[in-house]
Amino acid sequence: MKSSLPRDLIWVLALCVAASGIGTWKARFVKGGRTDPVSATIQRIEDPASTAFTLSANAFSDFAAGIIYARSLRSQVRVLRSEADSIRLYQQQVELYKTELDDVRKEIGMPAEGGKRRVPADVIDFNPPNSLVLDIGADEDVKVHEPIVCAEGLVGRVETVGSHRCTCMLLSSPDLTIGASVLRNPPEPGLLHGESQNNLVLELTNPQAPVDVGDVVVTSGFSDMIPRGIPIGTVHQVYTDVEFGALRVSVFPYVAVGSLREVFVLQ
Repeated sequence: MKSSLPRDLIWVLALCVAASGIGTWKARFVKGGRTDPVSATIQRIEDPASTAFTLSANAFSDFAAGIIYARSLRSQVRVLRSEADSIRLYQQQVELYKTELDDVRKEIGMPAEGGKRRVPADVIDFNPPNSLVLDIGADEDVKVHEPIVCAEGLVGRVETVGSHRCTCMLLSSPDLTIGASVLRNPPEPGLLHGESQNNLVLELTNPQAPVDVGDVVVTSGFSDMIPRGIPIGTVHQVYTDVEFGALRVSVFPYVAVGSLREVFVLQ
């Protein structure tokens, strides 16, 4: 034991001197803003392994997340596809009804929208289901009770007029009542008023009128301001008011008022 002690002390002193020298040597590189060769070599050895491990961990995490959320993602994709199919079907039905309406107009000699001038306007404010505000007014010769239309059909009519603004009461408003007809031969007339954005109510004058689900409803033209033949919607329910004995028709409107950006005033 005694003979090995001086040898151990010599090793300890040698290691201390070496560590001090290495520390001074590394300090010179750090002071010069560089990495010493030993540390650089160690980093080159460690970095590929660290990078490979990180990439592998991320790939495994993505794979595991894909397995966990795959069912939810498939469900969302099915919902989106179903909604897209419904939109395409609705657009096809609108085009079909518009074609049928054009054919009926030709058969009975009905002019398109009464030959009125269409003045374009932008929707600048919206208060469903009652009204919207347009960016034209008296300076553009807009008058109260003039009809507002879009590509799909009747939107409503002008209620108040300012210099460069006008308010339109929507067809979906319960406060607006207009003349409308079910496209039959002969047409079945009645009075239509709003109930909600997705439902209008037509009260027919003939309680025995032969009306079916899917029939097209248009303006009757009994008003001097609103011409006949403007598309309104399609029948989706027919029922009898027991209290008054009147035939009532629920109408799904062509116009989706919530998506309106540009409309036309018929003058």
